[in-house]
Amino acid sequence: MTAMRMESLSRASQELEVRLPKQHRIRDDMLQNWLVKYHPKDPYVCLVPRVTIRSGKAKIAIKSGAWPVNAQLPFKLRQQINRLAKNGALLLANFTKASLIVSETQIIARLLLERPDAARWSQVIEDENILQAKTVNTAKSYANIARMRLETMDESLWEVIANADRPIATQGVLACALKFSPLLAEFMRTAIADEYRRMSPVLEDRVWRSFFSDMTLNYRNLAEVSEGTQAKLRQNAFRILTEAGYLGKGRVKTLQHVRVYPEIRHYLARHGHNEILSAMDCSH
Repeated sequence: MTAMRMESLSRASQELEVRLPKQHRIRDDMLQNWLVKYHPKDPYVCLVPRVTIRSGKAKIAIKSGAWPVNAQLPFKLRQQINRLAKNGALLLANFTKASLIVSETQIIARLLLERPDAARWSQVIEDENILQAKTVNTAKSYANIARMRLETMDESLWEVIANADRPIATQGVLACALKFSPLLAEFMRTAIADEYRRMSPVLEDRVWRSFFSDMTLNYRNLAEVSEGTQAKLRQNAFRILTEAGYLGKGRVKTLQHVRVYPEIRHYLARHGHNEILSAMDCSH
């Protein structure tokens, strides 16, 4: 594990404008083991609306995933984290590269349950092409996205996603995607819920544009997102909602009512993911 490269947190820290010293950068594959061992009681800082900092040790939420820092953070870095949090922090727009990718996520869930090391992960994803992707880069991209989403939850939900029928697995994957992408969760919890309350027959593009415009007032990094990226975010948001059953298929995005399956509802309630459950209950 000590030989693994440290690229992902470095890139993410640049997006967060937090320049972590080299000795504090964390590797992708450490996340799974850390979540299993230390997540329930480890102190943390989360650079999204809810911010908590306890003692000097922290886990930093990158793209809403939990990334640990198991060493004393420098005082100046802690000051910078506090300042970013108090100024509204950042809400990363991180669902431009994939929709729900349910089938791929089910495969990755089964793989993660085997607790693969780095060599096994590379062999299965790149050499064996378990995702049956057209290129190695696509396989790696989908695998990493699925893994990062899954690792926002614990193994009990992985088992549901890996083994349940497609409709239940889809909702499990959606829950992970919403936890990983709080911008999308907020869209469902607010803008889409309002459309259901108004009994709107369809979800129009203007709803996303209005929502995104409002969010830029609270999250300064969103104000810098290009129009092209905004369009891609809307496209994938609508695609995810269609795959999850909230929107009808076809050019007219008809709003449909969705009930959360008991397996998913009980998991989210039991683990305190009330904000995710609220988003998924937006049609009621």
